[in-house]
Amino acid sequence: MIDSGLQAWQIPIFVTGVILLVEGVVYLVLRARGKDPATSAGSLSNKWIRTGGLVLLSVLALIMAVAALGPALADQLAGVTAAALAAAGVWLAWRSYQETVRLAAELRSARAADAAAAAAASTVAGPGGETGAADKD
Repeated sequence: MIDSGLQAWQIPIFVTGVILLVEGVVYLVLRARGKDPATSAGSLSNKWIRTGGLVLLSVLALIMAVAALGPALADQLAGVTAAALAAAGVWLAWRSYQETVRLAAELRSARAADAAAAAAASTVAGPGGETGAADKD
């Protein structure tokens, strides 16, 4: 039996279609007013409105995914996702540690080079701090 009602997998398609239609209308309105749509579109939208829209679409997609999968499968996917995120966290921590070790080694070598340059400068200057220039009396 075929259900003729709206199914969960169809909602993201309809939302995408609505977004494309609204974007097309905004483009046509800007074009009719003689403005460049590529530069004017950024001034029309506020960051908070765009962020709120993105959050709303993300929540809608998450709700639809859970509804389409069912709670048991969604729970299993959440466990797999948590394991993958934990592995990514370990990898990022390891990379951060490696970067810290590398920067510490560079800092030690830079300090050693500065100390060597200071020692060389004090040897060239002589005991009284003279650099070899003739004294003017």
